[in-house]
Amino acid sequence: MTSKRDFNIYKLVEVVHERHSLAAAEKGLRFTFSISHKVPKMLFGDVDSIRQAFSVITKMAIEDSKNGTVELNVDLQADRQSSFVVKFSVDESSKQTPYWFSVSLELAKSKQTA
Repeated sequence: MTSKRDFNIYKLVEVVHERHSLAAAEKGLRFTFSISHKVPKMLFGDVDSIRQAFSVITKMAIEDSKNGTVELNVDLQADRQSSFVVKFSVDESSKQTPYWFSVSLELAKSKQTA
């Protein structure tokens, strides 16, 4: 079952960051996040599935990290007027290749009618 609805991308990232902050701190990791200014603040999509996937790759990155920094990143890959391809990634300073996934999202429904 999908739960497509309007959501705030900043709040989603903050929730994932907060959920894993203690695990990162216990390992002595610097744990940060970055959201590109090109990503619209309000989007429409399956926020629960995105949160779950982002949380899983964040947990994997923290577990794999021995030291250094783990950074959550959200970037715009494509802008197609009212739909967007957004890349969610987790970079570890000790790993060459980040964990990531991309998802197609729409501009929040409340923004389209405004």
